[in-house]
Parts: sequence; C-alpha cells; structure tokens
Amino acid sequence: QADEKIWFQATLLDQIPKSVIATDLNFNLVYWNKFSEGLYGWKEEEVLGDNALELLLPEGEKEAVQRSLDSISRNGQWKGEITFRKKDGGTFPGEVSCAAIKDLNDSFIGYVAISGDKSERKQAEEKLLLQTTYFQQLFENSPEGIVLVDESDSVINVNAAFEEMFQYPLEVLKEHPINNFIVPSDRLEEAKKLTLDSTEGRIVRQNSVRKRKDDTLVDVIITALPIIIKNQRVGSYGIYVDISESKRLESQLVRAQRLETL
Repeated sequence: QADEKIWFQATLLDQIPKSVIATDLNFNLVYWNKFSEGLYGWKEEEVLGDNALELLLPEGEKEAVQRSLDSISRNGQWKGEITFRKKDGGTFPGEVSCAAIKDLNDSFIGYVAISGDKSERKQAEEKLLLQTTYFQQLFENSPEGIVLVDESDSVINVNAAFEEMFQYPLEVLKEHPINNFIVPSDRLEEAKKLTLDSTEGRIVRQNSVRKRKDDTLVDVIITALPIIIKNQRVGSYGIYVDISESKRLESQLVRAQRLETL
C-alpha cells in the first residue's frame, strides 16, 4: 500500500503542467518530473544527483538564489523570477516557487521548486506596455483636447490641450460629470443627446459650442468615441477641436463679400 501511494504521488506530479524538482540540502537533484524534461531538455536519468544550481542557472543568478535561500530560511518558502538555462544552452525567464522540505522530525532535508517558462507572458506584457506607452504619449501630446470619461460620463483623465482649451485642471474635473463644466445652458439638451448616443455605442461627430471656465465660448468640433469591452460600454473619449479662429475668419470673409456687393 505504501508503494502504491508513492507511485500515485509520482504519477500525479508528472501530470502537473509545471516543472517540479526536488533536491537535498546540497542542491543535488533527487526528483525531476516529466514536465521538467520538456522544459529544460534533460531526461531524469541524465540529471539525478547533479547540482541543480550548476545545471540550471547561468552566471549572474547567484544573487537571486541567495535571496531565495534567505527567504526560505526565514519563512520556509520563496517565490520570484529567475533566468534558467536549458540543455541546448538557451535561457528563458522563469517563475519559480521554492519551499523547504522537512522530515517527520521537522528537520530540513531539502528543497522543492515548482517553475514555468514566462517567455510568452513576458513578451505579451512588454507588447502591452509598448502599446500603452504609445497611446499614452498620443493622448498627452495631442493638439486636440481629449477627455476620458467613465460609463456615467464622469471624468477619468484629460490631456494638457483640454486643460488649456477649457481652463480647468484635471484635479477639478476628476470624478465629476464633464457636462457640468463645459456645456453652456442653451446646449444642455444637445449635450445629453450626444451622451446618450455615445452610451448606446455610436460614434458621434458634430459642430457645437462649449464654454471655458471664464464663461467665454469656444466653437468646437466634438467627436465622441465609445469604449466597448465585451459588448458593453465602459466609457468614452471626447475629442474637442477648437475651430473658433476658423469661424472668425469665415465670418470676416462673409462680411467682406457682402461689402463688395454693395
């Protein structure tokens, strides 16, 4: 029955989609599951008895190992990231959880480590960070005023151009409905309609008038872009282009043309 239990436990560990290895107190390998063979490239019979640190860690990882050992001595376990070496000489970023193994007398007899390859996730994280950085710089440096609002139309963020255009800093606007600040009283119904259209997932673009903090009016082109996640609107971007100067020049041109006809 004891042999069956040991066999069951070993078989169970071979089904785990993670590397599971165990060492004695000198870090000599005493267990190496099937997933470890695929992850690192060595068969169990090639590595049992070898020193795990010398086998799996490239130069420069001693500091990480020392951190893990310090944590294990204090807490009995450690979790972190380490660069591992494979049989073919290649390396990969790995996530690893280590713990001390104790015998029936509560004495330390070795270590167990569960690890996996973080390469794909790390690449995805780096790609996401790059995309986020691109977008954040576009948002911050855009010459158009941009406001990000949540599903209830309350301000999450505005860019510098928006602050300059409407004379409100982000700390004043944040968590308040944007329409409370920049919509003239005679444009409230129009603004409500724009918000409703955006709430229903429609992209809206229209010419209108908004007001600054000092109550002066500014002619704008407004584009409302709903943010949809899993078929549900979670917020919107409002993009404001100041066309006051164009309107002024257009008005001057019309007046000049009228004078020419007199």
